[in-house]
Amino acid sequence: RDGRKMYFTACNREEVNGPCDIWEASVEGTEISLMQPLRGGANTPAWESQAAVSCDGRTLYFASMWEGPGHQGGADIWYVRKLPSGLWSEPVNMGPRINTPKDEESPFITNDGKALYFCSTGHLGLGSSGPFC
Repeated sequence: RDGRKMYFTACNREEVNGPCDIWEASVEGTEISLMQPLRGGANTPAWESQAAVSCDGRTLYFASMWEGPGHQGGADIWYVRKLPSGLWSEPVNMGPRINTPKDEESPFITNDGKALYFCSTGHLGLGSSGPFC
């Protein structure tokens, strides 16, 4: 969010750990450079996508099909924190208040970090008349 880093999904590349991973790149003016997978624990052998970064750049929220600790089913929303070493932590599942046995995707964290918006096929009737994202 500082305009100097961008986070994006890369799929079907040689360097991708799973089908799709979260990558980062440096941005300077109109130039994009240093594109690489997130270093650390964020990318698993499963699908990771749809990154949203906190205003301070230290927490990254994303959707993943990883069946790691706390997995609720389908795609879940996870987060990682930037460590002092510059690596990202192991993924932490957002838990059953956010994730359901169905799919939760497209996280967006507000500027103040107090509200997380996301799409869900498991929380029916919250902001939509149907189960589609």
